Amino acid sequence: GMTITGTLTASSVKVSIADGANVTLQDATINGQGFSSYDYAGLNLLGSANITLVGTSTMSGGVEKAGIYVLENKTLTISGDGTINATGGKYAAGIGSNYRDSSGNIIITNGSATINATGGYAGAGIGSGYKAASECGNIEITDSFTGTVNATGHYGSPGIGSGNRSSCGSITISGGTINATGEDGGAVGNGAPGIGSGIDGSCGAITINESVTLVTAIKGNSAPCCINNSNRNVNVSKRKAKAKIGR
Repeated sequence: GMTITGTLTASSVKVSIADGANVTLQDATINGQGFSSYDYAGLNLLGSANITLVGTSTMSGGVEKAGIYVLENKTLTISGDGTINATGGKYAAGIGSNYRDSSGNIIITNGSATINATGGYAGAGIGSGYKAASECGNIEITDSFTGTVNATGHYGSPGIGSGNRSSCGSITISGGTINATGEDGGAVGNGAPGIGSGIDGSCGAITINESVTLVTAIKGNSAPCCINNSNRNVNVSKRKAKAKIGR
């Protein structure tokens, strides 16, 4: 039931959320990248937690740390009608795993929130960072979500999915307006899809259901597909909603 608000001004403070907590982010700013030395994620989950968004909040991690770090085998649930800007430090995801760490499940549900998630160098916007230690959890955007997700990956990583040389579980999108952008990874042929697997990475089944409003997936120039995983296990339901795939 706690509300986090205000701006973090001390570079030595780590903000953690206890297992099982219900927390509201209301106009809160933790700008880890604004400090010369910051060793933490913007928000660190110690277990499963529910975050409700009110107003506009910004979470950025220090070097190798996620904007919001989701602990392995636990679940982060995001809901509400506010806005979150989550940015990972170098090698980390915007929402998901730190560098060489694995993350748990990420669920976006219930509300009209705007979620802007940007990976650091070689990290996904939502999903895993660079060289995750083991497979990260599942990513789900439910049919009760009516807002917008803008997810951008960097250097061989997708907007939503597994970061460079990492893996994640299944990706299921059933609601909202989704804009996911992947980026090339330098060498010819090393490009990431908007949704799916980064360079030398893998992810589980990708499912886009008919209840979604719009999905726009943009790949890195040299990526083979805009929505893609290593197993080619992609299911896009026949639906009335529009879909834009490609660059």
